[in-house]
Amino acid sequence: MLTVLSGDRHCTDALSQVGLKVTKNFEDAPEFVKANSAHLMKHWMCIWALREFGEFIWVDWDTLMVKEPQDDFYEYCREHQTPKFIHIKHYWATVNCGVYYAPYAWLDRMVTGLETNLSEPNDELCWAAVLPRDVVNDSRFWWGNRVINIWKEDDMQAVPATACFLHVRDLRWSNSLSSPQKKNQRV
Repeated sequence: MLTVLSGDRHCTDALSQVGLKVTKNFEDAPEFVKANSAHLMKHWMCIWALREFGEFIWVDWDTLMVKEPQDDFYEYCREHQTPKFIHIKHYWATVNCGVYYAPYAWLDRMVTGLETNLSEPNDELCWAAVLPRDVVNDSRFWWGNRVINIWKEDDMQAVPATACFLHVRDLRWSNSLSSPQKKNQRV
């Protein structure tokens, strides 16, 4: 099920103009979230989704679906009851939230992360504040080849067959996908 969320009426109108039906508008978010909506609204929306559905997969706007997730993808999500993130070696915020999963067991930690006094407001830093110190070396928290971050267009040619989502720097790079990938690709 696709659930489209919006931070305010302006975003709702913009999403509606491209044919998306907004499920929930978050104009009722706390003032501290609205004051830093570009950095905190996503985390606030995900907390709502966790309360509403018991788990969620967030997919950013700059993501291509190259293969529809199957049962094994969802089984992996639920394995270990840990959130799953995109791993980018030496990433400044530890985790990348372009595509991520969280189970209900992490609700309290998500709220704590949002309320943490961060060096700068950012959804990825909200997570970094509550994850184990050794998270980088703990495979239970990473998508592996299921979700790939693509920094360079040339890397589009080396996408593994196991990938379902590509978090890309430029959506136009979808033109660089191989034929089997193009057949399955959705934005």
